Amino acid sequence: MKLSLSNRQLSEIVGGKNGVGENVSSVHSIVYDSRRIATASTSAFFALKGVHSDGHTFIDDAYEKGIRTFVVSENVTEASFPGACFIYVDDTLNALFRLAAYHRRSFKGKVVLISGKIGKTSVKEWLYTLLAPELSVSRSPKSYNSNLGIAISVLEANPVSDVVLIEVKPHEELNPAKINELLHPDLGILTTTEVAGTMFPDAYFEALYKGCTDLFHAERQRAFLNMKTAVRFVNPLKEELYPSEAKRKNVALAHAVALKMGISEPKLQEKMKHLPDLALRMETFEGKNGNFIINDLYNLDADAFRSSLEFQQALAKRKKRAVILGLQETDLPKKQALEELIREFKPDYFFLLNENETFTEQLKDTVILIKGSTSRYLLRIANQLKEKRHHTHLRINLKSLRKNIIAHKQVLPEGTKLMAMMKASGYGSGLDKMVQFVDGYGVDYFGVAFVDEGVAVRNAGIAKPIMVMNTEEDNYEACINHRLEPAIFDFQQLDDFISECIYQGVYDYPIHLKIDTGMRRLGFEPDQLGAVLEIIQSQPEVRIKSVYSHLAESDNLRDRRFTEHQIRQFALAVNKIRQVIDYPFEQHILNSPGIENYPTVDFSMARLGIGMYGISANPSFKRKLEPVISWYSVVSQVKRVAAGQSVGYSRSYYCKTDTIVAVVPVGYADGLRRSLSNGAGYLTINGTKCPIIGKVCMDMVMVDATNAKVKVGDEAEIIGPNCPLEKMAELLGTIPYEVMTSISERVHKVYVE
Repeated sequence: MKLSLSNRQLSEIVGGKNGVGENVSSVHSIVYDSRRIATASTSAFFALKGVHSDGHTFIDDAYEKGIRTFVVSENVTEASFPGACFIYVDDTLNALFRLAAYHRRSFKGKVVLISGKIGKTSVKEWLYTLLAPELSVSRSPKSYNSNLGIAISVLEANPVSDVVLIEVKPHEELNPAKINELLHPDLGILTTTEVAGTMFPDAYFEALYKGCTDLFHAERQRAFLNMKTAVRFVNPLKEELYPSEAKRKNVALAHAVALKMGISEPKLQEKMKHLPDLALRMETFEGKNGNFIINDLYNLDADAFRSSLEFQQALAKRKKRAVILGLQETDLPKKQALEELIREFKPDYFFLLNENETFTEQLKDTVILIKGSTSRYLLRIANQLKEKRHHTHLRINLKSLRKNIIAHKQVLPEGTKLMAMMKASGYGSGLDKMVQFVDGYGVDYFGVAFVDEGVAVRNAGIAKPIMVMNTEEDNYEACINHRLEPAIFDFQQLDDFISECIYQGVYDYPIHLKIDTGMRRLGFEPDQLGAVLEIIQSQPEVRIKSVYSHLAESDNLRDRRFTEHQIRQFALAVNKIRQVIDYPFEQHILNSPGIENYPTVDFSMARLGIGMYGISANPSFKRKLEPVISWYSVVSQVKRVAAGQSVGYSRSYYCKTDTIVAVVPVGYADGLRRSLSNGAGYLTINGTKCPIIGKVCMDMVMVDATNAKVKVGDEAEIIGPNCPLEKMAELLGTIPYEVMTSISERVHKVYVE
């Protein structure tokens, strides 16, 4: 950040209600997450309150890491923090907004506000490419969509830049007038605004862009009659330039604004040939020799680099860290600032490479960050380090995952804990990596199906408690050794686990009592509780950590009676246990659809599984979620097949006309079912649905790509915007759970931030 304030000045800016005393210090940046403290001596910690947690509970941690200036809204025992300064405000988020507004007033250049439902980040990055280096440009290193994120975007901007690009996603919780008041935008860009029938009114964007001299948009249905500004409709570029209509619109918007800001047309035409592939902005994947790769070719600003280093630090936990920094000639002026950041974060290895320089180091069990402006030689290095697998891959969108967890947390009663269910290898999304990401997204507990999954979670560096739903006698020793907490659901199991505790000399070991309230699967019957509690009360080896049950049809919105019956039965069971057990324990019955459909049910914890991935049968709640899982491959070969010729095994399909056939390396061994053969399913190539023809093979599939303008190397979508997970489940006559967990382990997983 580009701040330079004393804490006394900071107090005046944010509306501090007290003096700062004798402890006057310099504030150059702010932090709100104690895990991401780097330059503690010159940072101020804002104790924000949110759906995840209360920042005031992390003041001790921030102080231990060297923070000495705190902005708080609750009284603190200051004597416990010698040398620290506490600035008291009514609301810490509002205080942060006041600081961002103060910083905004120092900007020398123009602020360009980019909004819309789709394409904001693309337009922002392409506009950056078109403007720099002729103009100095600042933009946030990531897509920030919350009130907090937008304030951080402003604070991270360099006030002396010619242009500051700020991205804002429209949503119901975002007050457009408040954001406008903060940003005071000079120019506006509006990308595609309608998705799946959801459309914000003109008035929303009129409030957001108020005061702009120009508003550029590509939406013909928009009139903006109340805008006191130049509203400029931008025609998409010609079709032959880009296959996607969305890209034709977004590049045209970036081009129009860059032209408005003084970049010449010949220069723009040359730059448009080299627009970066934003799909490579940040991805993470398995590397050779136990390494894990963060391939972040987003940009090479110091702020972006800091964000990447923080992400690497949070992910690495006990592993070593290596940074590969690639510099092009245009990056050399930034070299000193980037090296200073390296010294600050102290990775175990640091490699500085010039363009086309080779990388020959052999690393092992290391989290490797590859950072630089998008460049072919860095892509070659990333590919060199990647664990070689075939082109079919699963993409897991971490930003959407985080949003979905927050959406579920927000509807629960305040203080309700959240258990993240990571069964079946994280529903097919990769257990060891998913738990590391989810661990930082505001969950309190993890739940797994079997002990070996729990061991894998522990080995991934997770310290939070882990409940195991199916603990078998042979695994009791491993369960105790790895501090896993078993679910207990019958008398023999309880007796066997107590015996293991006695053998190991363990006392007060946490167990989770499963009650059957109507699922008729595992669990004690309510009338067995008396006998169960007698055993537990007489055995000091075990202690009830939680009591839980499982809803059978919480997604049934037409008839709620059985679910309400189960909830009543569970409440009676909990009350009965409380009459006997004299210590506190958690209670949980709500699963993902339970959270969505019965949010006012007030037990101490809830379990979130499939809802994390954006799956919901509740139409109104579904609008709050985003898909997390998508599945892609590439076209291996393209061939012409004449009318009357057959395609595939058993000659089960004959082409009725001359057909362009695309062969894609994905088959039933990857999880693409044979039941999708002969037109039952489809892949999407270049925005065109291509029916599967012939039978799905073990390792490949053939599709009719006659209308897709297809070539070798084109991306083929299996699950994604054109065939959502729910649609694939419908085609297969099953449910999204089964589709996700049927995707083979051999399918490479890429985690996109």
